[in-house]
Amino acid sequence: MSTIAPIAPNAATATTAANAAKTAAALAELNKRNQAMGKDDFLKLLIAQLKNQDPQDPADSAQMAAQLAQFTSVEQLTNISRTLDAQQTTQNSLINAVAGSTAANNIGRVITADSELLELDGSGSEMLSITGTGGPATLNIFDATTGRAITTRNMGYLGAGTNDIVVGQALRGLTPGVYRVSVTAATEGSTGTFTTAVRGLVSGLETGTAGLTYAVGRLRIPVTAVSAISTR
Repeated sequence: MSTIAPIAPNAATATTAANAAKTAAALAELNKRNQAMGKDDFLKLLIAQLKNQDPQDPADSAQMAAQLAQFTSVEQLTNISRTLDAQQTTQNSLINAVAGSTAANNIGRVITADSELLELDGSGSEMLSITGTGGPATLNIFDATTGRAITTRNMGYLGAGTNDIVVGQALRGLTPGVYRVSVTAATEGSTGTFTTAVRGLVSGLETGTAGLTYAVGRLRIPVTAVSAISTR
């Protein structure tokens, strides 16, 4: 009489569970890197999948071919993106070099640039270009660092458009230095609006966090703020 043997565990089920555990371990290792999966990671995962697949239930070849095709496409797009980034970097460097060369040609010339800053050098000939809709106006002077109001000057009636005004004489009592200025309507309820610009001789060209800037006395004027250039 034969003895009924106990039912052996399903070998395929055990193998599948082991494979799943190994695949999960491989994914966990990739996640630890906290970075996007690259081609090396993909190939390692693919090899691990082939090595640990169930012989009785191998991976679908058509599905694997589709995955490889997708991976190849992604890799090509990644390479194209890197190439374009490199070209953009080179192009930006070239543009900056050309801009720097062009800006250097303006050393020794007089520029006019939109600015809220004005340098008083004590000469009394400091000029401010004021553009607006016209009307009675007031010149307001502030500390350039703290923004503290220092004084005001009545500018009388300014015509519409741009007015080049020598403000140095009216501000002679102030200590030489850099100040922040604004021009506002002198009468309450007036709709007049004004913007300011400075004019000065370019003595040098500098580069920094603000990009290319002209050295005009103690002022540093961004190249992009320049509205006019003249020889004197």
